[in-house]
Amino acid sequence: MNLTKHLKKPQYYYDVIGEETKRVFYNFLKCFDLNKIFFSKKEKSLNFLQFNKIIIQSMSSTIFINFEHLIEFSDELSDVIQEQYIRVEPYLRRSLSEYLRNNLQKISNAKEFWISLYNVPNKKKVEIVDCRVLNKLISISGTVTKIADCYPKLLLGTFECSNVACGFKIWHTEQNFLYKEPKNCINCGNINWILITNDSIFVFIQKMRIQGIYSN
Repeated sequence: MNLTKHLKKPQYYYDVIGEETKRVFYNFLKCFDLNKIFFSKKEKSLNFLQFNKIIIQSMSSTIFINFEHLIEFSDELSDVIQEQYIRVEPYLRRSLSEYLRNNLQKISNAKEFWISLYNVPNKKKVEIVDCRVLNKLISISGTVTKIADCYPKLLLGTFECSNVACGFKIWHTEQNFLYKEPKNCINCGNINWILITNDSIFVFIQKMRIQGIYSN
């Protein structure tokens, strides 16, 4: 009997910067005043009981954090988040999920949580944004001219080897906005995979078109 196909352990490369960011951000959450955290801009603040109730019962899964609080906690952490945001963003989400499940009751393991950062310093006009800010966290100003409909996007893909005699699974492969299958199956060497949609995680994406603010 081949036991490897029953494993449900995600596979990913060890990223020293990502893992250290995850650890420091977890410490930030431990020291964070929950009265300063909220789920939407209509919520001014939440005490711990309100926080617990909303995160369990609400459909909301996004937590808003003031970036100025991150700067106060650690200049190094805030710098890494700004300069290497695309790289460390998955580790921030893992850290948040780990913290919530360790400190709040009845949190489903299947629920994904998201972080929205506001008050990011050094706001830039959209017309001067160029390729030098790719993968970085920035704040921009402009006029939204078009909003597209929401559509589903694969976030974490679970793949099964197409070799019926093998059936090896790789769980929750990060997609990073591009569809990406694993390489050779480590169990049988096969290169073809089947996406298992029921075991994968999708999110809704909405695109906006923004242009500069031009004065007369």
